[in-house]
Amino acid sequence: MSMRLMVQAMNCKVGNPARKLVLLKLADNANDDGICFPSYQYIADKCEMTRRSAISHIECLIKMGLVSKKERKNKDGSISNLYFLHLEQGSEKFCTHNQSLFRTSQ
Repeated sequence: MSMRLMVQAMNCKVGNPARKLVLLKLADNANDDGICFPSYQYIADKCEMTRRSAISHIECLIKMGLVSKKERKNKDGSISNLYFLHLEQGSEKFCTHNQSLFRTSQ
């Protein structure tokens, strides 16, 4: 857990309280370099939402530029995601740069 990233995530205005919770959970799981790899289901369970909602919120955070994702294939063919948080620009101006992104469903 990176307290620095948690504080930066808290300062972001992302337009939706559930989306903010997902961002905070990613920051909670991230190391000091902003890298984490929780599953969609883990995020959904911890944020008390459906898996589909967690995926939608992560996709929106990616479009906003706050998170990037790299898919990893394991030897058994399963896929996991590696997330990179980009919160160093986490000012309110940066996080609210595109109001149209706020119109996604929960």
